[in-house]
Amino acid sequence: RLAPCVAGPRCLYTLHAYFGLDGSTDPPRRLFHAVESWLGSACPTIHVSTDERAFGIARFGLDPSDCIVLEHGVDPERFRPTDPQRRTGLRERFGLGDSDLVIGAIGRIGPQKDYPTLYRALAPVLARQGDLRVLQVGRGPDAGSVARLGDELGIRDRIVEVDFLDHTEDFYHAVDLVV
Repeated sequence: RLAPCVAGPRCLYTLHAYFGLDGSTDPPRRLFHAVESWLGSACPTIHVSTDERAFGIARFGLDPSDCIVLEHGVDPERFRPTDPQRRTGLRERFGLGDSDLVIGAIGRIGPQKDYPTLYRALAPVLARQGDLRVLQVGRGPDAGSVARLGDELGIRDRIVEVDFLDHTEDFYHAVDLVV
């Protein structure tokens, strides 16, 4: 990926999320920050949101004319509400009850998503609301520490952890609320 930036032909730098978005300054994050800064100045960048674009411009001094925003698209046919029988079947597949109130979280379990804050916010609610469950889909570098935090908070038994789904609409059709 780096060769075109160095050799001369134009390239595009696509990122998932800037490592600097979480405010960390540990050595690995500083290294990623330096690489992102260099790539952003060497290549036009594609961003998934206007906030991410603004961060790149402010933090790395990127040329705004080289910052392209491609918002995530949603297929309204694929993600429309499903019928009750399919919803019940999906909930059974995930080990959820039909009458459970299900909060869903889907995404890479990394610093940018800040699952620890979600867990800490949900802990007192889960303690009071017996039918509340969490369906969490994703994997990532913080999965182990987030699972340990769930154990420490006493909420892990209320969280259904799924590493990956081929069809994300199954997730959306099974939950009541997405955070």
